[in-house]
Amino acid sequence: MLAATTSNEELGEQIAKLAAEIHAATARFLHLIGEFDARAAWGAYGIKSCAHWLSWRCGLSPEAAREHVRVARALRSLPLISASFARGEISFSKVRALTRIANEFNEEQLYEWSRYGTAAQLEHLVRGFRRAKANGDPVRAHAQRSLSWYRDDDGSLVIKGRLSPEDGSVFLRALEEAEKKVDVSADTSANDEGSTPWERRRADELIALAEAFSGSETTNKRYDRALVVLNVDEVALTQPAMLHPGGAVSAETARRIACDAGLIRVSRERDTTIGRRTRVVPTTMRRALHQRDGTCRFPGCTTRTVDAHHIKHWAHGGHTALSNLILLCRYHHRLVHEGGYRVRLTGAEVRFFRPDGSPLDVPIARADPRAVERQNRRVGIAATPMTCASHWDGGPPDYNIAVEGLFRLEADASPG
Repeated sequence: MLAATTSNEELGEQIAKLAAEIHAATARFLHLIGEFDARAAWGAYGIKSCAHWLSWRCGLSPEAAREHVRVARALRSLPLISASFARGEISFSKVRALTRIANEFNEEQLYEWSRYGTAAQLEHLVRGFRRAKANGDPVRAHAQRSLSWYRDDDGSLVIKGRLSPEDGSVFLRALEEAEKKVDVSADTSANDEGSTPWERRRADELIALAEAFSGSETTNKRYDRALVVLNVDEVALTQPAMLHPGGAVSAETARRIACDAGLIRVSRERDTTIGRRTRVVPTTMRRALHQRDGTCRFPGCTTRTVDAHHIKHWAHGGHTALSNLILLCRYHHRLVHEGGYRVRLTGAEVRFFRPDGSPLDVPIARADPRAVERQNRRVGIAATPMTCASHWDGGPPDYNIAVEGLFRLEADASPG
């Protein structure tokens, strides 16, 4: 507990000291991850990868788990940065940035930057170096293309993409063409928040592009729209509804969508079954199964490309019923059939068992709040409030010289 008499300065010193302790502990955490990954020790649990195991056992998101594994692998060949990290001198944010470009030839220079620069400055340096390399390599620019998205807290879809310069031009040209078909008369409301009229207009253009490919148009009436599933109370239409995949909409939005939409009834109050008539899961039951499970049900797996699995196989007398079905990705579907794993579904609870019969459950870990500090002392790390402080003097960093220096090191390391 924090004493009421603790001054602001003492509070700040405690925070800075604890930050260094956490950095050192994180370095050990990543060292162990690197060893665990190198041994492929995660394979004994029916897990697909080290990142999958971290997501299951350590509570990390899949994205964060993959990033931790990437950094752990990189640190195994970067002794200077690893040692500084282990002493609590640099943070995970700094290490994460450095390991994107660090190698045996530029590690020493990057290490110096890590001690004097802030995490934001290191990110800026790394981005500048990678951008300078990509500008002269069109193959690399194309290889780095990407498109990702996630649902924000309010259900809105947030999109992030990266295209090569020429593909980007094609995309922008398509947006310009879509602009000719978008009604922007309602895009000038002064009450709209969170974006400028220009940004809202571009969003409308993107929707126009999507609609152009989601179905055909005949005499300005759209038919055969791409299927979007809306879970809603068909009687009242008064409660917020869920969209699949992901997201929630208000009752009024649900009513607008329902104005011109087909109705598919899916029962969630009772079990849906077709008994022993066929082992093939029909479309309506598969839709209900996807709404119930969403992704692979194996612990920690979030794969959405899935099969419907009969828990008691149809050949052994099992029924084609929701109470006897779960979703499994191809990897874990094979693991259950050929790998000897078993699964049991009781109501909404799914439990998996290893081939030896032991349950694949996550044990509860209890943390000791002072364990990090004690462990640091045992390995000779005595963190102070200044251990992880940046030595930046406040002057403007010269990123051009830094990037030029990295290119020079790279050129010196090249053969010939």
